[in-house]
Amino acid sequence: MNQHLLIQNNSTKGFLLIEILISSLILTSTIAATMYLFKIGFEHLEKASISNVLSSKIPQSVNLLKSIDLEKKSGTEAMGDGVTMTWDAVVANMTRPMIETSEGSTRSFYELTLFKVNVRLNYQRVGRDYQIHVFKFRRLISSTGILF
Repeated sequence: MNQHLLIQNNSTKGFLLIEILISSLILTSTIAATMYLFKIGFEHLEKASISNVLSSKIPQSVNLLKSIDLEKKSGTEAMGDGVTMTWDAVVANMTRPMIETSEGSTRSFYELTLFKVNVRLNYQRVGRDYQIHVFKFRRLISSTGILF
């Protein structure tokens, strides 16, 4: 009878070892899966943060393009927060309108220019390309009455 208990006790010890191994395998795989999900979540959070920073600079870049001398054709501007804007401008159309008066038609004293501007916003290895049209006008006569 003692021999029967001894055999049963030895098989119980082996069964306990297998249970410990299986439970540690399950615990390890659960920790590995959780770490992988955290890594993926952090990567997506970083991409969303970069996208938010670039998107927040779009209105600022449009306002800056309105004030820049686009006849320079190209340039690079620092937008703050590590964002840089690179742009190049091409004249899409230029005109000097005609004014109808009682004495006939005459050219106006201002010039209208439409620029097509390609803009690239760069932030941390990520860049976004945009294309906008900027309308500018220039007076051809000074306040003293001199024609440019």
